[in-house]
Amino acid sequence: MFTGYLLLSVPTKYGTGLGLIYAALGVICLGTGLFKGNLQALVGNLYDDPKFSSKRDSAFNIFYMCINIGSMFAPTAGEAVINFVLKKLTILYGRIPALAHKFLRNETIDVNNYLALAQVQDNSVTMNTLHEFSENYVNTLSTSYHYGFVLACVSLVISLIIFITFRKHYKHADFTEKQKIKANNNTILLLN
Repeated sequence: MFTGYLLLSVPTKYGTGLGLIYAALGVICLGTGLFKGNLQALVGNLYDDPKFSSKRDSAFNIFYMCINIGSMFAPTAGEAVINFVLKKLTILYGRIPALAHKFLRNETIDVNNYLALAQVQDNSVTMNTLHEFSENYVNTLSTSYHYGFVLACVSLVISLIIFITFRKHYKHADFTEKQKIKANNNTILLLN
C-alpha cells in the first residue's frame, strides 16, 4: 500500500502519468488484499484461547469500528491538505475543478458563478485572465493531491511503528494456519 501511495505522490506531466496511476492502483489493491486478510487472521488468533473466545465478536466489532473511524478522518485530512496548498491562490476547494476543466475545454460556463464557487478573493481575475487562473488552479490542485498521498504514506509509517511497538502484546497470536496445524500435530506427537 505504501508503494502504491508513494507512486501516486510522484508528480507527472499531463497525460503521461496514466500508466503510473494504473500501476499504483494495482499495487494498492494487492497491498490492501494482503493487509486485510492478515490483520483479520491476527485478530481471530488473539481469541483462539477458549477463555477468550466469547469476546471474539466484540473484538471484531471494535476492529471494524476503528477501521471506519479511520475512513471517516481520511477524507477530512485530504481536504485539509488540498486547502493548505490552494491557499497560495487564495481559494478553497469546491466544485471549481470541474468548472476549470470545462473552461479549459472551451465549454460555456457562467464566469460569475465560476468565481463565486472558487471563493476567489482576488478581484483581478476577469474573463481575460480566467484561462490563466484555470490552468494555475488545476496545476496547484494536482500538486495538492500529491501532498495528500504523501500524507497517506506518513500515516502508514506511523501505523507500522505502532504495530511493531505493540508486538509484544500479540506475538503469541502471530502465526499462520499451517503453523498452527504443525504446532498441534507436534503437541499430539509429544502426548503420545
